[in-house]
Amino acid sequence: MFSRVAAQSPASLITGTYSDGTGADDAVTELTLRADSTFDLIQNDPVFMTDVPVRFESSGRWSATGGDVILNPGKVPLQTEVRLVERIEPATDSITIRINWTVRSFKDEALVNEASRECDMVEVFINKRKNLHTLVRQIRLGTCECDPVGRMNQVLGGPTNTFRIARRRCEWIGLLADGLDSLIWMPVNDVRDNFFEINVLQSIDADRNPRNRKVVIKGNKAYYYTRNGRIDTRLRSLQRRN
Repeated sequence: MFSRVAAQSPASLITGTYSDGTGADDAVTELTLRADSTFDLIQNDPVFMTDVPVRFESSGRWSATGGDVILNPGKVPLQTEVRLVERIEPATDSITIRINWTVRSFKDEALVNEASRECDMVEVFINKRKNLHTLVRQIRLGTCECDPVGRMNQVLGGPTNTFRIARRRCEWIGLLADGLDSLIWMPVNDVRDNFFEINVLQSIDADRNPRNRKVVIKGNKAYYYTRNGRIDTRLRSLQRRN
């Protein structure tokens, strides 16, 4: 007597609900992939980190090639533009950095809001990654000697997102902040310049619906989180719940 086991379709190996909590109440991210190629996504704000997490729910369609799942494959990712304007400020022995950050929010491809963003913490690099200045609005205190907050080289900022640091020769300026996928380097045109205005124009979806977003499925795990704009399987995974 022979028993026959029905082979699972590729889609059935992927569909289900994945989350990184023990239940719906404590999950940071919950992703449901349905057999009809639709998905639901519940997550904390993936763009801006806040002390009290803001939750977003969105939905769309997914496609897959092997274990690589793409959420909303037909949507082109929105881009962030960063532009450096520089000049010489006479009679000063410091470097002035001003950050003008504008956030444009879209819903169904239409612009619904545009507002300036106050930068609570921005990392600015001069020439090299090791030359880090953490620009803050309020000095942050570390809890112990091993706390990285104490090693941030914090610089207290003023109004209009303006900060001053000791003058040095600048050939490159790097920017890394909450809301950027990775460190952005900008060349300095004239090493004599000491006033730098960084203009950031950031476009986001109001509901944080993913655009052409990759998720890697391996067995009962979904790798969703990214580092430097790419999926990093060393980060916490989402576990399949059903």
